[in-house]
Amino acid sequence: MALASPCIGVCRLDPAQRFCTGCGRTLREIGDWPEASEARQREILAAAAPRAAAALAGDSLPQITATTPLDTRECEPRPRMENRLRQG
Repeated sequence: MALASPCIGVCRLDPAQRFCTGCGRTLREIGDWPEASEARQREILAAAAPRAAAALAGDSLPQITATTPLDTRECEPRPRMENRLRQG
């Protein structure tokens, strides 16, 4: 069963750290979320929580480190939702 998205509707990317200051996820984690397994979603939540908490508190933001091989890949273009709907 998929977990609920951690998105809180404050979609603002920190340019230095490259993660959303609302939910704490990186662009890769945001992109992976819809198709990620529940285990992967839990990994994303665990990695994002300290980033989001630090951003909310205005503390210095933790450095992003690769938690899984997915985080170290080059970003690959994802098909737009309209294309996915046409294919399926």
